[in-house]
Amino acid sequence: MDKPKNYAITVAVTALTIDDLPPHFYKYRSLNGDAKKFTHDIILNNRLFWPSPANFNDPFDCSPAYSNQGSKLKQQFAYRKMINDHFRGHLKAEKKARVAEALRVAPEVFQARMAENRRRTMSETAVCCLSSVPDNILMWTHYASADEGICLRFTPVNKNADFFIKQLMHFEFAHPVEYSSQRPVINVLKDDNDEHLRLALLTKADFWSYEHEWRMIGYRKGPGLFDFPEVCFDGIIFGARVSTEDRDEVMALIMKRRFPIDVFDTEFDPTQFRLHLVKR
Repeated sequence: MDKPKNYAITVAVTALTIDDLPPHFYKYRSLNGDAKKFTHDIILNNRLFWPSPANFNDPFDCSPAYSNQGSKLKQQFAYRKMINDHFRGHLKAEKKARVAEALRVAPEVFQARMAENRRRTMSETAVCCLSSVPDNILMWTHYASADEGICLRFTPVNKNADFFIKQLMHFEFAHPVEYSSQRPVINVLKDDNDEHLRLALLTKADFWSYEHEWRMIGYRKGPGLFDFPEVCFDGIIFGARVSTEDRDEVMALIMKRRFPIDVFDTEFDPTQFRLHLVKR
Protein backbone atom coordinates (compact mmCIF):
# COMPACT_ATOMS: atom_id res chain seq x y z
CA MET A 1 0.00 0.00 0.00
CA ASP A 2 0.98 3.64 -0.34
CA LYS A 3 3.05 5.28 2.37
CA PRO A 4 0.80 7.21 4.78
CA LYS A 5 0.81 10.99 4.61
CA ASN A 6 1.64 13.41 7.39
CA TYR A 7 -1.70 14.69 8.62
CA ALA A 8 -0.26 17.52 10.73
CA ILE A 9 0.48 19.73 7.72
CA THR A 10 -2.85 19.11 6.07
CA VAL A 11 -5.37 19.76 8.85
CA ALA A 12 -7.40 22.77 7.81
CA VAL A 13 -9.84 23.12 10.69
CA THR A 14 -9.27 22.66 14.43
CA ALA A 15 -11.79 21.94 17.17
CA LEU A 16 -12.67 24.87 19.39
CA THR A 17 -12.03 23.04 22.66
CA ILE A 18 -11.58 19.47 23.83
CA ASP A 19 -14.96 19.71 25.56
CA ASP A 20 -16.63 20.07 22.17
CA LEU A 21 -15.67 16.51 21.19
CA PRO A 22 -17.73 13.37 21.86
CA PRO A 23 -16.07 10.75 24.11
CA HIS A 24 -15.52 8.44 21.13
CA PHE A 25 -15.56 8.42 17.35
CA TYR A 26 -16.66 5.39 15.34
CA LYS A 27 -15.82 4.03 11.91
CA TYR A 28 -18.19 1.41 10.46
CA ARG A 29 -16.36 -1.07 8.25
CA SER A 30 -17.23 -3.98 5.96
CA LEU A 31 -15.40 -7.31 6.00
CA ASN A 32 -16.64 -8.37 2.57
CA GLY A 33 -14.49 -8.66 -0.55
CA ASP A 34 -11.65 -6.17 -0.96
CA ALA A 35 -12.98 -4.13 1.97
CA LYS A 36 -11.70 -6.79 4.36
CA LYS A 37 -8.09 -6.11 3.36
CA PHE A 38 -8.43 -2.39 4.03
CA THR A 39 -10.23 -2.97 7.33
CA HIS A 40 -7.48 -5.33 8.47
CA ASP A 41 -4.90 -2.71 7.44
CA ILE A 42 -6.50 -0.15 9.77
CA ILE A 43 -6.20 -2.56 12.70
CA LEU A 44 -2.66 -3.68 11.90
CA ASN A 45 -1.04 -0.45 10.73
CA ASN A 46 -2.94 2.37 12.48
CA ARG A 47 -3.93 4.31 9.41
CA LEU A 48 -7.15 5.45 7.80
CA PHE A 49 -7.89 6.30 4.19
CA TRP A 50 -9.10 9.87 3.73
CA PRO A 51 -10.98 10.07 0.39
CA SER A 52 -11.53 13.08 -1.81
CA PRO A 53 -14.98 14.70 -1.54
CA ALA A 54 -15.16 14.31 -5.32
CA ASN A 55 -15.84 10.61 -4.71
CA PHE A 56 -18.57 10.97 -2.09
CA ASN A 57 -21.82 9.14 -2.81
CA ASP A 58 -23.99 12.24 -2.35
CA PRO A 59 -23.56 14.60 -5.35
CA PHE A 60 -24.61 17.56 -3.19
CA ASP A 61 -22.01 16.83 -0.51
CA CYS A 62 -19.23 19.45 -0.56
CA SER A 63 -20.97 21.12 -3.49
CA PRO A 64 -22.35 24.49 -2.35
CA ALA A 65 -23.89 27.17 -4.51
CA TYR A 66 -22.11 30.49 -4.93
CA SER A 67 -23.16 34.12 -4.87
CA ASN A 68 -21.40 37.39 -5.70
CA GLN A 69 -24.21 39.69 -4.60
CA GLY A 70 -22.87 43.02 -3.42
CA SER A 71 -21.71 46.43 -4.55
CA LYS A 72 -19.15 46.88 -7.32
CA LEU A 73 -16.67 48.10 -4.73
CA LYS A 74 -17.10 44.91 -2.66
CA GLN A 75 -16.85 42.79 -5.80
CA GLN A 76 -13.64 44.53 -6.82
CA PHE A 77 -12.12 44.06 -3.36
CA ALA A 78 -13.11 40.38 -3.17
CA TYR A 79 -11.89 39.53 -6.68
CA ARG A 80 -8.60 41.31 -6.06
CA LYS A 81 -8.04 39.26 -2.93
CA MET A 82 -8.96 35.96 -4.63
CA ILE A 83 -6.79 36.65 -7.66
CA ASN A 84 -3.85 37.72 -5.48
CA ASP A 85 -4.21 34.46 -3.53
CA HIS A 86 -4.43 32.27 -6.64
CA PHE A 87 -1.90 34.05 -8.84
CA ARG A 88 0.96 34.82 -6.49
CA GLY A 89 4.10 35.72 -8.42
CA HIS A 90 2.22 36.96 -11.49
CA LEU A 91 2.71 40.49 -12.78
CA LYS A 92 0.64 43.20 -11.13
CA ALA A 93 -0.77 44.31 -14.48
CA GLU A 94 -1.91 40.78 -15.26
CA LYS A 95 -3.72 40.46 -11.92
CA LYS A 96 -5.35 43.85 -12.43
CA ALA A 97 -6.60 42.73 -15.84
CA ARG A 98 -8.03 39.56 -14.32
CA VAL A 99 -9.93 41.60 -11.73
CA ALA A 100 -11.40 43.83 -14.45
CA GLU A 101 -12.40 40.79 -16.51
CA ALA A 102 -14.02 39.12 -13.48
CA LEU A 103 -16.19 42.19 -12.90
CA ARG A 104 -17.57 41.91 -16.46
CA VAL A 105 -18.57 38.24 -16.54
CA ALA A 106 -22.20 37.18 -16.72
CA PRO A 107 -23.79 35.40 -13.71
CA GLU A 108 -23.83 32.02 -15.45
CA VAL A 109 -20.12 32.35 -16.29
CA PHE A 110 -19.39 33.22 -12.66
CA GLN A 111 -21.23 30.08 -11.48
CA ALA A 112 -19.38 27.91 -13.99
CA ARG A 113 -16.01 29.29 -12.93
CA MET A 114 -16.76 28.81 -9.24
CA ALA A 115 -17.89 25.25 -9.91
CA GLU A 116 -14.63 24.54 -11.75
CA ASN A 117 -12.63 26.07 -8.92
CA ARG A 118 -14.55 23.88 -6.45
CA ARG A 119 -13.77 20.74 -8.45
CA ARG A 120 -10.08 21.61 -8.49
CA THR A 121 -10.05 22.35 -4.76
CA MET A 122 -11.93 19.16 -3.89
CA SER A 123 -9.44 17.05 -5.86
CA GLU A 124 -6.71 18.43 -3.56
CA THR A 125 -8.74 17.88 -0.39
CA ALA A 126 -8.99 14.79 1.83
CA VAL A 127 -11.78 14.16 4.33
CA CYS A 128 -11.95 11.56 7.10
CA CYS A 129 -15.58 10.80 7.96
CA LEU A 130 -16.47 9.47 11.41
CA SER A 131 -19.61 9.02 13.49
CA SER A 132 -20.29 9.78 17.14
CA VAL A 133 -22.73 6.84 17.52
CA PRO A 134 -21.99 3.08 17.40
CA ASP A 135 -25.50 1.62 17.34
CA ASN A 136 -27.29 3.18 14.38
CA ILE A 137 -28.97 0.44 12.36
CA LEU A 138 -28.79 2.39 9.09
CA MET A 139 -25.05 2.91 9.54
CA TRP A 140 -24.53 -0.80 10.19
CA THR A 141 -26.59 -1.55 7.09
CA HIS A 142 -24.91 0.93 4.73
CA TYR A 143 -21.28 0.79 5.85
CA ALA A 144 -20.84 -2.52 7.68
CA SER A 145 -22.48 -4.96 5.26
CA ALA A 146 -25.83 -5.22 7.05
CA ASP A 147 -24.34 -6.15 10.46
CA GLU A 148 -21.80 -8.58 8.98
CA GLY A 149 -18.95 -6.12 9.53
CA ILE A 150 -17.43 -4.28 12.46
CA CYS A 151 -17.28 -0.81 13.98
CA LEU A 152 -13.97 0.64 15.17
CA ARG A 153 -13.85 2.94 18.19
CA PHE A 154 -11.39 5.82 18.56
CA THR A 155 -10.85 7.98 21.63
CA PRO A 156 -9.73 11.52 20.76
CA VAL A 157 -8.24 12.28 24.18
CA ASN A 158 -6.47 9.77 26.41
CA LYS A 159 -5.63 11.34 29.77
CA ASN A 160 -3.16 8.56 30.50
CA ALA A 161 -1.09 9.22 27.40
CA ASP A 162 2.15 11.11 27.74
CA PHE A 163 2.54 14.67 26.45
CA PHE A 164 4.13 13.68 23.13
CA ILE A 165 1.35 11.24 22.25
CA LYS A 166 -1.30 13.83 23.10
CA GLN A 167 0.19 16.20 20.54
CA LEU A 168 -0.37 13.58 17.84
CA MET A 169 -4.02 12.83 18.55
CA HIS A 170 -5.44 14.34 15.43
CA PHE A 171 -8.97 13.17 16.22
CA GLU A 172 -9.01 16.35 18.26
CA PHE A 173 -9.14 18.21 14.93
CA ALA A 174 -12.57 16.77 14.06
CA HIS A 175 -15.55 19.05 13.53
CA PRO A 176 -19.26 18.17 13.56
CA VAL A 177 -21.20 18.19 10.32
CA GLU A 178 -24.15 20.55 10.24
CA TYR A 179 -27.39 19.36 8.61
CA SER A 180 -29.62 21.65 6.61
CA SER A 181 -32.74 21.45 4.46
CA GLN A 182 -31.27 24.12 2.20
CA ARG A 183 -28.21 23.88 -0.01
CA PRO A 184 -25.47 26.12 1.43
CA VAL A 185 -24.65 29.30 -0.47
CA ILE A 186 -21.21 30.87 -0.25
CA ASN A 187 -21.07 34.60 -0.85
CA VAL A 188 -17.54 35.17 -2.15
CA LEU A 189 -17.79 38.86 -1.26
CA LYS A 190 -18.67 38.40 2.40
CA ASP A 191 -17.77 34.96 3.72
CA ASP A 192 -14.27 34.43 5.11
CA ASN A 193 -12.21 31.24 4.71
CA ASP A 194 -13.59 29.63 7.88
CA GLU A 195 -17.12 30.20 6.65
CA HIS A 196 -16.19 28.78 3.24
CA LEU A 197 -14.93 25.61 4.92
CA ARG A 198 -18.00 25.30 7.13
CA LEU A 199 -20.43 25.70 4.25
CA ALA A 200 -18.49 23.67 1.68
CA LEU A 201 -17.11 20.79 3.75
CA LEU A 202 -19.12 20.66 6.97
CA THR A 203 -22.72 21.08 5.76
CA LYS A 204 -24.88 18.24 4.45
CA ALA A 205 -28.52 17.66 3.58
CA ASP A 206 -30.67 16.97 6.63
CA PHE A 207 -31.68 13.51 5.40
CA TRP A 208 -28.14 12.39 6.40
CA SER A 209 -28.56 13.55 9.99
CA TYR A 210 -28.84 9.99 11.31
CA GLU A 211 -25.10 9.59 10.64
CA HIS A 212 -24.10 12.02 13.42
CA GLU A 213 -21.03 12.71 11.33
CA TRP A 214 -17.76 14.40 12.29
CA ARG A 215 -15.02 15.23 9.83
CA MET A 216 -11.31 15.84 9.77
CA ILE A 217 -10.14 17.90 6.78
CA GLY A 218 -6.83 17.61 4.95
CA TYR A 219 -6.26 20.47 2.54
CA ARG A 220 -3.99 20.63 -0.54
CA LYS A 221 -2.44 17.20 -0.14
CA GLY A 222 -5.09 15.08 -1.78
CA PRO A 223 -6.64 11.80 -0.68
CA GLY A 224 -4.56 9.01 0.81
CA LEU A 225 -3.61 7.02 3.90
CA PHE A 226 -3.08 8.99 7.09
CA ASP A 227 -1.51 7.60 10.27
CA PHE A 228 -3.28 7.91 13.61
CA PRO A 229 -1.69 7.37 17.06
CA GLU A 230 -1.99 3.71 18.01
CA VAL A 231 -3.34 4.49 21.48
CA CYS A 232 -6.42 6.22 20.01
CA PHE A 233 -7.84 2.98 18.62
CA ASP A 234 -9.24 1.36 21.75
CA GLY A 235 -12.45 -0.49 20.91
CA ILE A 236 -14.06 -2.78 18.38
CA ILE A 237 -17.70 -3.75 17.95
CA PHE A 238 -18.73 -6.87 16.08
CA GLY A 239 -21.90 -6.79 14.01
CA ALA A 240 -24.75 -9.04 15.05
CA ARG A 241 -24.33 -11.13 11.87
CA VAL A 242 -20.53 -11.29 11.69
CA SER A 243 -19.27 -14.75 10.74
CA THR A 244 -17.18 -16.86 13.09
CA GLU A 245 -14.34 -16.82 10.56
CA ASP A 246 -14.31 -13.02 10.35
CA ARG A 247 -14.51 -12.68 14.12
CA ASP A 248 -11.56 -15.03 14.63
CA GLU A 249 -9.46 -13.19 12.02
CA VAL A 250 -10.13 -9.80 13.62
CA MET A 251 -9.45 -11.09 17.13
CA ALA A 252 -6.12 -12.51 15.94
CA LEU A 253 -5.17 -9.04 14.64
CA ILE A 254 -6.22 -7.38 17.90
CA MET A 255 -3.93 -9.71 19.85
CA LYS A 256 -0.97 -8.24 17.94
CA ARG A 257 -1.63 -4.70 19.16
CA ARG A 258 0.33 -3.09 22.00
CA PHE A 259 -2.56 -1.33 23.71
CA PRO A 260 -5.71 -3.00 25.10
CA ILE A 261 -8.86 -3.08 22.97
CA ASP A 262 -12.37 -3.19 24.41
CA VAL A 263 -14.45 -5.79 22.56
CA PHE A 264 -18.21 -5.54 22.14
CA ASP A 265 -20.91 -7.60 20.46
CA THR A 266 -24.16 -6.19 19.09
CA GLU A 267 -27.45 -7.88 19.81
CA PHE A 268 -30.88 -7.25 18.33
CA ASP A 269 -33.50 -6.02 20.80
CA PRO A 270 -36.30 -8.62 21.08
CA THR A 271 -39.15 -6.08 21.03
CA GLN A 272 -37.82 -2.80 19.58
CA PHE A 273 -35.94 -1.68 16.45
CA ARG A 274 -32.74 -1.22 18.43
CA LEU A 275 -29.26 -2.63 18.84
CA HIS A 276 -27.56 -3.28 22.17
CA LEU A 277 -23.80 -3.29 22.77
CA VAL A 278 -22.54 -6.03 25.08
CA LYS A 279 -18.98 -5.82 26.35
CA ARG A 280 -16.99 -9.10 26.30
